[in-house]
Amino acid sequence: MKFISVLIQCFLISGILFSQGFDSLNLLDIGNEIQQLEKQYEKLPQLFNDNLVHVYESKLDKRLSVNPITDENRIKVENPAYHWCMSKLYLLSGNDSKLRAHYARYLDLVNNSSNVPQLFQQPIPVTRLVANTVEVLPTILIADNEENPPKVEANQPEVSPSAEEPVLSEPDSEDDTQKPPLSVQKIAVEESNNSGNLVRMSDFAKLGINSISDLMNHIGGVQSIHRGAAGAQSTLRFRGGGSNHIVFLINGMRSFHSNVIFDNFNFPFDIDDVEYVEVDLSPSSHKYGFSATGIVMNFILKDYDSFATHLNFQSGDYSHNKIHIDANLPIGESNHTISYSGNSNGGYVYNSDVTSSKLLYRYSLKDDNSTANLNFGTHSDEHGVLSLSSISEFPTEKYNSLFFDSRLSWKFGIMDLNSHTHWNENEYSYAVGNSTRNFTITDLGYDFEGERSSVDNVYNFGFSAAREIILDLSESEQQRDRVNLFYNCLKNRGDLTYSNGLSANYFEGFGWNYSFGVELNYNLYDDVAVNYQYDSGYKLPSAFEQYADFGSWKGNSNLVSETVKSTQIGLGVKNDILNLDISFFYTSTNNAIDWQYSKTSEYWAGVNIPQVKVNGHQISAEVNIESFPLIGFISQVDLDYTFIDLSHNAGEYRYTSNYLTHQFSSSFNYDLFFGLSQSWFIRNEAPDQFASRWLTDTVINVPVWRFNTSFSIENIMDVRYQDELGFDASGRWMKFGLQFQY
Repeated sequence: MKFISVLIQCFLISGILFSQGFDSLNLLDIGNEIQQLEKQYEKLPQLFNDNLVHVYESKLDKRLSVNPITDENRIKVENPAYHWCMSKLYLLSGNDSKLRAHYARYLDLVNNSSNVPQLFQQPIPVTRLVANTVEVLPTILIADNEENPPKVEANQPEVSPSAEEPVLSEPDSEDDTQKPPLSVQKIAVEESNNSGNLVRMSDFAKLGINSISDLMNHIGGVQSIHRGAAGAQSTLRFRGGGSNHIVFLINGMRSFHSNVIFDNFNFPFDIDDVEYVEVDLSPSSHKYGFSATGIVMNFILKDYDSFATHLNFQSGDYSHNKIHIDANLPIGESNHTISYSGNSNGGYVYNSDVTSSKLLYRYSLKDDNSTANLNFGTHSDEHGVLSLSSISEFPTEKYNSLFFDSRLSWKFGIMDLNSHTHWNENEYSYAVGNSTRNFTITDLGYDFEGERSSVDNVYNFGFSAAREIILDLSESEQQRDRVNLFYNCLKNRGDLTYSNGLSANYFEGFGWNYSFGVELNYNLYDDVAVNYQYDSGYKLPSAFEQYADFGSWKGNSNLVSETVKSTQIGLGVKNDILNLDISFFYTSTNNAIDWQYSKTSEYWAGVNIPQVKVNGHQISAEVNIESFPLIGFISQVDLDYTFIDLSHNAGEYRYTSNYLTHQFSSSFNYDLFFGLSQSWFIRNEAPDQFASRWLTDTVINVPVWRFNTSFSIENIMDVRYQDELGFDASGRWMKFGLQFQY
């Protein structure tokens, strides 16, 4: 602790000495992030909602210590880089009034400033100076039409393209001025369909999120089951369901890595490789088919177009050590990114040690109408196994993965096409003493997706085909082929947004299964909306649930697919002070797939539960309190509460019988002094089988130039608790981290 205190003091002194001289340079990292977001705009126009804009507003305000945070104080900032970033944000989000104000301030400052980095000298391409005022038109990131060049009115002076006076095309007619362009309307359609069910998270270090497991604790309705130290047999559950009810996407395309076999988050990337995460809390079986009856998590990996390197080192209790490094090298029009991460924990209880390493290479090549991406990597993981059985020798699990995928994207006017080829080979081993069992799962497949957009409609369609080969898990080799077809349509009719979809899936051994979903969203007022969702989906048994026969696991080849019908009604209120979402949900599952423990044989056996019903509600709120006296320095408080009432047929089951009846979480952050900031994350969990507990995490960040020093404490009150009987979760956990980026 003394060493940590000395380091913090050194960084504080450095911050005082250099903060004035490096204001513009200090914003280069945020400016580059915003540039990357701009490049993702055409692919993900729904990206720029108020939540993401607020994230970057907060980053900029806190970096330059804007306090109190008001529009008036923001305009007073005498830093051209700050106003350039703000202008770019408001350009992408379509906030014309704030764009005008900040860009006018930027032009005033940049003319009188020297040593402004080249990034912040780039013009904002959709702004034009007219009679010493800034006039903004809503043509956001629309490709230039060379056959119809921009018109310039005769009574308006021509302005040459420069950093001081960038050029913008005028609308062709009065009707064009009144009617926003296609891309802007598409934003309105997709944002109105979010209906509070889309959660987007970024800036993980500031929140104290150091792993995928940490990330899950910040998502309402999601429960992370911990056995020993973080990473040792961690299980993910959503609203009482099991871990295999969740679809994982990487850059918008489904990943078929066997992420959860021995209850581990075996993701092929580290949290430091991720730019942001989108979590759709609505079931999406109508698009993704099997196992999409819970939530959909979309991990957007970091994307670069210039030389960059990042280093993250972390150390802490329980012999915790982590190192992550990545670097991007641009060669011509292509970018080559390689990252490595190594993570180890000494364990909190016997035999819960974890050691993992990940190596990821990414290649990207882009032009105006197409994009090519290639990913290749390896992932290894080894950890001890905590078991309810009376085995005298503790077992160990190992996981090794080799994977490759390529993604091609094309734009043809209003049509977007995506092609994805993947190959994963995952090898697992389970060792008890001198006895070792191994099995391998290889997954090879191809996906094709299309999206067609019109003024009021968005159509999605596609298909996928894959083959899964399982070796040594059962007495003979198993081969499972699957084919999936889907079609979805989203329509906007004024205040009403309607979407529906259909998915047809063939899975060898289970024949054809069909899914259907519908969603209605209606704006009662400008800031009040109601929505209704229905999803009819299913989950198929995994190879492990069918064929496992070693250690504490015994599969069941007679398992049948489960069917899930979900209904959700919601209300959303959004204004300058409050962003509130309330949802009531009901789920009915027939033949739910779960594990049941046999005390006599001491193993978990795969079973079908005839019927499981879940009733509940979730309330999420973002409260802007910066205008409140005394507590306005906090700026914003996030609140989330989930209640679950679950009933099932007689018996005790691993997932279904152990869930959180009540789950509450709150997070907020504030500035201290000299650039320091502190974040708090507080949650209350009330399991059905255990006593409730309050858990509190905090993290302090000290940014200086290109460095960020962090000190985090998880479970600051050292609360002792269990997520499963006989398995102690870790107590207080202190970590020190140092990040560098260039």
